[in-house]
Amino acid sequence: MNWCHTSPKNRFRHEVPLAHATPHYFRSQKQRFVTGAQVANAVGVGYVGGTPVDYLQSKFFTEEERGRQTEFSLQCMKHGQDREDDIRDTYTNIIGMRVEQSGFWTYSDESDDRLKGFLGAIPDANVYDNSGSLVGVAEFKAPPHCMYRNSTIPRYYMTQIHAEMAASGTGWCDFMAICYKTGEIMLKRVYFCKRYWDSVTDRVLKFALARTKATSMIGDGHHSCLDFKKTFPELDYGAKMSVLEGEDEIRVINVFDITNM
Repeated sequence: MNWCHTSPKNRFRHEVPLAHATPHYFRSQKQRFVTGAQVANAVGVGYVGGTPVDYLQSKFFTEEERGRQTEFSLQCMKHGQDREDDIRDTYTNIIGMRVEQSGFWTYSDESDDRLKGFLGAIPDANVYDNSGSLVGVAEFKAPPHCMYRNSTIPRYYMTQIHAEMAASGTGWCDFMAICYKTGEIMLKRVYFCKRYWDSVTDRVLKFALARTKATSMIGDGHHSCLDFKKTFPELDYGAKMSVLEGEDEIRVINVFDITNM
């Protein structure tokens, strides 16, 4: 098989350090951009299922509706966030490279990428080589009950991983998961696959443009009568059971095989 892992480094990127950004800044950016963690739902492979148009409609729920829909997700997210620093320390000890907290990555004004102005991502860490150059990013997870099936990366995280690589301009992302309940640990390196990301990009762009249109329509007073499925039929699909183009070409290796050599 020809592994497709062309790095996106030739594109322009911009990083806003978390320490320099206010809560208002991040709220505004999350409203403007499709973030890395949202990509799976935006392209129809999200954990909770549903179609991209269902997810689009959920973005305009009331606070009460949003609270009911996301309570379980918020609990899982908090569990992971509470463990993030511990996992980062463990990862740093294993990888033996300089690891720092990542900021919010977007395409810079000089970029000609199709997702400029639409995609943003916050990896859990930036990884630097001995010269101080950014060479990769890392994403940390803490599954609460058991490790992912067959110790493989769920496909809804593969979209997030690629979004983080694309937004930061790096060629690989280390995915580290620790289940504190069972003591299981996995550390996989995912290489950027251009063919796969191009396929995801097509879907993200459709979602982002639809969200912009929906925001404008709702702002004009169409909220109560807007039929999302009729207005955005291009998003009324699910990709749960189908393989995205290039998805079976993504190169993933066990980092422990590298570090133990």
